[in-house]
Amino acid sequence: LRGIKSGNNDLEKSYKKSYYKLKQDIQKHYGIVEKGTYIKVGLVIGMTSGICMGAVLSSSRSVSLSLGMIIGILIGTMKEKSMEKKGEIY
Repeated sequence: LRGIKSGNNDLEKSYKKSYYKLKQDIQKHYGIVEKGTYIKVGLVIGMTSGICMGAVLSSSRSVSLSLGMIIGILIGTMKEKSMEKKGEIY
């Protein structure tokens, strides 16, 4: 995207669409994912779990959210390290 001038929105949209499609195809056919994917997924799952824990336990929601985020990031990082050892992260 750096080489594309900002005045050509159609070309930029086409490039982004092609790039996204290529990433999906690589992930689907070869099982290879982009670095940071599992951390993002872990973060979202952790945040969701933290909000649910805070609602159920009636404790401080910010503390529960923070704990959920930390746990999610840790799980995502561990998953990424194992995938990196297998060579399935680019």
